[in-house]
Amino acid sequence: MKKRFVFLAAALAAMLLTGCALRTVEEMYALPKRSEEFRELQAAIDTAMYGMTYSSPQSGENQQTVQTADLNGDGLDEYLVFAKGATEKPLQVLIFQQDETGKCRVLDTIGFNGQAFDQDFCKGYADGSVVLTELNEKIAAPGTAEKLAEVEAGLADGSIKVFDTSTFTVDGETLTSAFALDTDGDFTPDSEEAVFDGAFHESYFQSAPYFAIKIDGIEWLNSAF
Repeated sequence: MKKRFVFLAAALAAMLLTGCALRTVEEMYALPKRSEEFRELQAAIDTAMYGMTYSSPQSGENQQTVQTADLNGDGLDEYLVFAKGATEKPLQVLIFQQDETGKCRVLDTIGFNGQAFDQDFCKGYADGSVVLTELNEKIAAPGTAEKLAEVEAGLADGSIKVFDTSTFTVDGETLTSAFALDTDGDFTPDSEEAVFDGAFHESYFQSAPYFAIKIDGIEWLNSAF
């Protein structure tokens, strides 16, 4: 009888510790309540997604339609929503930011051409997937907007190249050859010729930058001091 009493007491204590004795059957099987922050985010997404549908990436490790990433390095994650709409650039990445109060707003929207988000997505000016940041005309000098439009059009049609080898020299000569990739880990590029068509093609063979050419007239602080 004593053993049975001890067993019942232990069972009762366990129930009290887990809170089972204080909850109804309906409460135990109820879905967990969503936080206010989640509701704010969902409301902001629903509003911004009007007329669009979710369009998750087609392959790769991250195929969720809503993902998080710290885009501006402030230690706080932004929310990225992958969507598709009936616009000039149908693929849309909506970037949301949530403040300390939980309020959520659209930080930016990036449009792309195409029908789906592919894993190996590599597009540029000609595809409308890279654009210049919107100009603040309140502080810009007259003619700045027109010049930027001219440069952007040149980048798109290929008449302007960022690393045009005719605009700089290396050791007093025009750059005619430079490798892009380091295949053996010795921090010296040894593969894939990056200079062709009169320009050094930065980020052409991989997404990470690899331009490390010492252009004449530029002083390298780590060498000079």
